[in-house]
Amino acid sequence: MDITNNKFFVWLDNVAQKLNENKFLAAYQQGASVTMGVILVGAVYTIIAVLLSTIGVIESYDATYNLLVLPNEMTMGLLTLIISFTLGYFYAEKLGLKPLQNGVASMICFLLVAAPKTAVYFENGSFTGLSTDNLGATGMFVALIVGFVVVQINRICVEKNIVIKMPDVVPPALAAGFSSALPLFFAVTLWYALSLLCKSALSMDIPSLVNTILRLPLQSINSWAGVIILSIIQALFWFLGIHGSGILTAITFPIIMTDVYTNTALLAAGQAPIWTPMMAKHMTSILGGDGNIWALELLGIWRGKSERVRSVSKASVVPGAFSISEPGVFGYPIMYNATLFPGYLLATVVPVILGCVAGNMGILYPYITYIYAIVPFNLHQFFCTGFSIPVLLFDIALIPVCMLLYYPFFKMYDNKCLKDEQEEAAE
Repeated sequence: MDITNNKFFVWLDNVAQKLNENKFLAAYQQGASVTMGVILVGAVYTIIAVLLSTIGVIESYDATYNLLVLPNEMTMGLLTLIISFTLGYFYAEKLGLKPLQNGVASMICFLLVAAPKTAVYFENGSFTGLSTDNLGATGMFVALIVGFVVVQINRICVEKNIVIKMPDVVPPALAAGFSSALPLFFAVTLWYALSLLCKSALSMDIPSLVNTILRLPLQSINSWAGVIILSIIQALFWFLGIHGSGILTAITFPIIMTDVYTNTALLAAGQAPIWTPMMAKHMTSILGGDGNIWALELLGIWRGKSERVRSVSKASVVPGAFSISEPGVFGYPIMYNATLFPGYLLATVVPVILGCVAGNMGILYPYITYIYAIVPFNLHQFFCTGFSIPVLLFDIALIPVCMLLYYPFFKMYDNKCLKDEQEEAAE
């Protein structure tokens, strides 16, 4: 029986395809990827500060510690401001609009609603500045909403020809600036009016309103049940040939970044960081890429008998060491493979459950920064936790665990491939 003809899998395939083709989600993923260099720079300084504090060279409350974490505040602390620009830029580009103007417009409108001007009065003077409370990861969902609306306003204006046209003799750069004026005016007016309405009617700003509305569903996602369900969905997407983690990034990235940002603030205040289930998902589900597929690749080299399995394993094990799963996923393949998929699903979900248990028991140290880069052997988890030895040992222990989870299904598939090869040779 071909399980891919099941109504559920057909429906899931249609959903996955639509999400995979969505230009807004693609723009968000692209924009988030651009920020990885920014995050990495802040992460390096945070790790140095925490490491020096751990070994007793400095204290978490002294001036040296504060100096070391300042670059993180100027990078991670302004992360959503950067994403508001990159999102508008890439979304406009995918819609065939002018990316730079839309990126700037998105950032302006986001600042308007998320960083209101604040005046502080002293005995001998005053200081006026922008609030940075929502410019870190906590304002990310607002940036997504603002960026989407701003670019859509620009699209409507372009399609309806609601733009200021300049004579041909005007330099192109100047003409482009004038043509973006009306869409920007409409966007600013809309978001400024909504911001004033929100403050007058509800006595809160738009980020506070959005976070209040999203608090319950986000808490549900950032729970044991939530991360297990997300892991199952991620594996199912890969089974259908869709990049599972890429699809779910729009949900998981803001949550993990908010958790990290919270821990950074706690450390700066001399307090202990907190553990969340979302950290378990990120910490345990990328040994060799999604599905912890490196364990399967090692099995193929060690125990594989068929030429197909051994060849794919040898070709994919090196990319897998750098958490690149595509060679294995599409080589064996995992997609539409009812024999290997149960092992892939188990190797995705079981480590997350183990991570939740170990984290709640205090065995695993929480994330204090976030590095989303191609680091070999899953060592970025080691870096993200400030060189936590228990985390390193836990990830190493997951390799044989995942090999055991894959083994019965790997054996069935390897035997099937070997039989097919023997029959072909006999012919």
